[in-house]
Amino acid sequence: MIYPCSRFADSNAKGKRPKALDNVVSGGFWLNVGTIEPRKNQRFLTEAYARYLTRGGKTYPLVLAGGKGWLMEDFQQHLQYLGISDHVIMTGYISDEELIWLYRNCYANLYPSLFEGFGLPVLEGMQFGAATIASNTSSIPEVAGNAAILLDPENTDAWIQAMLNLSAQTETCCGMRTASRERSALFDWKHSAGSLLALYEEAVASPKRITRIDKKGKHD
Repeated sequence: MIYPCSRFADSNAKGKRPKALDNVVSGGFWLNVGTIEPRKNQRFLTEAYARYLTRGGKTYPLVLAGGKGWLMEDFQQHLQYLGISDHVIMTGYISDEELIWLYRNCYANLYPSLFEGFGLPVLEGMQFGAATIASNTSSIPEVAGNAAILLDPENTDAWIQAMLNLSAQTETCCGMRTASRERSALFDWKHSAGSLLALYEEAVASPKRITRIDKKGKHD
């Protein structure tokens, strides 16, 4: 398997605080990165977050970093219905520098996506030491390995409990940050490029199949 890798070359970059988080304490917010759309499952996440708050979870704000996508025109009304509008920060589109800061300074990166071709926000978050709770579906377990808490993206109770547990266990969270960095280091562009080159070389060296067409236009 040949994997893509993070677009960020410098894992020590500090990034730039988004203006929307001027009054938010570093290390004191939950993060979700991605376009606000059904596949990314933010509606589910906000429902879990609202119930997490009612069960006494720490009042870390939930930061949604991404532009609005399709079928989410009523998302603000959804937040109002849940009673969490004042606890959710929607940054809209952000720069790469701002994204780095968010990954580096979040309490944990939450990624309940229903389906991913790869899951770059998981890998990029790990690159900057984000503790991660993510879906156990599609390609995400291949990216996260044992460095993240992996859950059913439709099991609200499991997500609530994981958030409650992690918010109460700062030592566990610190350990997950270290594991995240170690896991992300396995995804290296030089290794992926070398694997792709080897695949091309194998294809070039393979015997060529010659297709003949007889007079009646049939292939053999």
